[in-house]
Amino acid sequence: MVSASERQRILAKLINACHDLYDAPTSSVSGARYDPVIVPQAIRNELSVLRDDLAHLIRRLEESS
Repeated sequence: MVSASERQRILAKLINACHDLYDAPTSSVSGARYDPVIVPQAIRNELSVLRDDLAHLIRRLEESS
């Protein structure tokens, strides 16, 4: 059986991953029009969807406690 502190640790890791998935696409936007694209828009969109899915799963885990 998973202890409450272990559950909180796992949730914290998932929340940090969610924050990282938010930071990656936003920090990869070009500063100027002619700067090279680090992460293409299509991949940024996929990362945003992944972040939203992870946030939904985190909410479900928090509610099931």
